[in-house]
Amino acid sequence: MRAFLLMRTFVLAASAALALLPAALTAQATWVATLDLEYGGDTVAELLFTDGSTQELKAGQGGTLSFGRQLRTRDGRYAFRGTFGYKFATTAAENADIKMTRFVLEGHAVRFLTPDIHIGLGPVAHFGTTLDGDGFMPDVAFDPSVGARFTAGWRWVYAGYTVMTYRTGSGASANASALGAGFSYAF
Repeated sequence: MRAFLLMRTFVLAASAALALLPAALTAQATWVATLDLEYGGDTVAELLFTDGSTQELKAGQGGTLSFGRQLRTRDGRYAFRGTFGYKFATTAAENADIKMTRFVLEGHAVRFLTPDIHIGLGPVAHFGTTLDGDGFMPDVAFDPSVGARFTAGWRWVYAGYTVMTYRTGSGASANASALGAGFSYAF
């Protein structure tokens, strides 16, 4: 039931963002691909290697590859992007495949301040979020989560900040907020 409510909230927020765009939306729709690299949040796993070094895996850490559609206003000042992607983070262990994976659904309203400089915000949902301990630690499945994402960029490069919290069915939580950089390509 919680997953249904989170997804309904996401759909309503994305619909509201689309409704706020000027009525001048045209059929100028393009495909868009994004690559994001983020780091931050609470430590969800800490590995100790045989040489004495350690590595932490953070809840918000990972690389995301997404694809979707972008609609642009006639005047070019506003755009709305809807993307679906996969976020992945792994460790440097040679004898284990400890990783954190999740699917990402994002709606993003973008305001172009100049033809090259833009800012954006919108809802983001992570679902299917799992921490795979590969037998070295317990696997953890997180509930679907909805948060917000803010970006500022120049042309196809941008910096972003995601605000999000992951929760488990047992009530444990982890801050999954992350700071990162990304690249987008409309085609």
